[in-house]
Amino acid sequence: WILKCNRFAAHLPKLEPYYPITGNAHLFIGRPRTDMFESFIKPFAEYEGWFQIWLGPKLLVATSHPDIMQAVLTHPDCLEKPFLYNFAKLEHGLFGVNYHTWKSQRKALNPSFNVRILNSFIPVFIKCSNLLVNNLEKAVDQGGKMVSVLPYISKCTLEMVCGTTIGCDVLERSGKDTLLHNIDRCFELVAKRMLNVHQYADVLYRFMKDCAEEAQCRTLCYGYFDS
Repeated sequence: WILKCNRFAAHLPKLEPYYPITGNAHLFIGRPRTDMFESFIKPFAEYEGWFQIWLGPKLLVATSHPDIMQAVLTHPDCLEKPFLYNFAKLEHGLFGVNYHTWKSQRKALNPSFNVRILNSFIPVFIKCSNLLVNNLEKAVDQGGKMVSVLPYISKCTLEMVCGTTIGCDVLERSGKDTLLHNIDRCFELVAKRMLNVHQYADVLYRFMKDCAEEAQCRTLCYGYFDS
């Protein structure tokens, strides 16, 4: 039945090695994050057009060709978000909501992105960018050790988001480091679930330690903003 439903893609090359039932899931399950990332991006350099990735019974049709990507992302029949978005549990926001709700909400929000309002955000961007540069300078001045820019960029991005939406300096309050850690960890767990087919079913995932940790991270993040 699964093969019959997905026979439209039967002529497309398939990511190898492929095994029945598990598909390509073995490339991601139980592997370090760096290996998972390499396994995920490698086929995009090998295939010029479409290709198949099978995560258990789930077929993903992938491409990195810009013309194909533009055709897909602008086609009205391809705007519904895939099941992977459900793992983020943000179904009431523009990120994860279904297409029909997204379309009406997006139209309502269009006036919020006019030139005048966007220009009013520039001081926020400047302030956050200056803080980012200052923090990176302090990190570099500590002496010849390797510095990961991701934590600094994550903090800067969140400051910009909060400053242009909530309208206050949320990250100037105490507990900001814990908030940033919980946000990063929550997204890390969601991304991990997307690539681990044995975590797809909610009935199984709720018994895993990742589910409990994800729920705790979400609770702490919601509590920070509610307060």
